[in-house]
Amino acid sequence: MIEKVSIICDLSGSMAEGGKRFIVRYIVRTIEQYFRLGHMNSIPIKLIAWSDSAQVIDWTPLKEDVPSRLLECKGSAEAEPLIELLGYPKGELLILLTDGYWSMKTENSIIQWNEKLGSESLLIVKAGSDTNSLKLKDVYIFSSDELFKALDYRSGNGQSGNLA
Repeated sequence: MIEKVSIICDLSGSMAEGGKRFIVRYIVRTIEQYFRLGHMNSIPIKLIAWSDSAQVIDWTPLKEDVPSRLLECKGSAEAEPLIELLGYPKGELLILLTDGYWSMKTENSIIQWNEKLGSESLLIVKAGSDTNSLKLKDVYIFSSDELFKALDYRSGNGQSGNLA
């Protein structure tokens, strides 16, 4: 059962290219509205900026648009700060918005993190037309155009599957 949602936004340098940061802003708002307007409207949503550091971004969705911080893309995606910030939460859906351009070290760390989290916690949504092919096993990876199918599946309203 999902008790809260964390939306993790990859803000590494590669996300500045090809309009990916604008795609991420759109996806963040879409996810927030999905839960607020139709599915689990009282569920807390946390927004996280991630690159070579990870931090929670203050955001009041009903009072402001998506924070401008989501337009600031630089550095590289490092898994350690993200894992340190989030730990291994139970009952939390972690939605990672990324283009997948990570180092092998980061990818391996995400794989290990996912194994400890359990198969129902991490959902990856690929942002952009040039997303990297992630080789993560037992992680549900969806393209951004399959966002609603991904959310329906994770919230218990749809079918299982890896659509990427």
